[in-house]
Amino acid sequence: MFLSQLTAEEKLAFDAIAHRLVMSDGTLAEQERAIVSQLHAEMGLAESPPSDGLPVEALTVHFASPRSRRIALLELLGIAHADGDFHSEESALLREVAQRFGVDEPEFKLLESWTLRMLSMVTEAQRLVDGGE
Repeated sequence: MFLSQLTAEEKLAFDAIAHRLVMSDGTLAEQERAIVSQLHAEMGLAESPPSDGLPVEALTVHFASPRSRRIALLELLGIAHADGDFHSEESALLREVAQRFGVDEPEFKLLESWTLRMLSMVTEAQRLVDGGE
């Protein structure tokens, strides 16, 4: 949604973190795969998997502003919750990213709450488009 506003460097760092996130539970759900494809398109990145050899702390330093950090965290939360099965590995990674971004627990919960509401609305909209099926 807001990824186009990231710098080229931030987009590459986001892509590496997102790849690590979707693989953290050991499976790549179809919803996660579809979201990652959409995010690649939004960022203008190729579909090839990123190199994820860098530790999270080396990736999070590429986000230059509090705004870009919130953008990244919102999008990462959306990926993690997309399949409706939020694993402890995903939670741990997101909390590490939030901590490195300087996002405290109340702000993290606010971002997560917004993400869950948005995903619910998208699901509802899809049912409406599909004719209530």
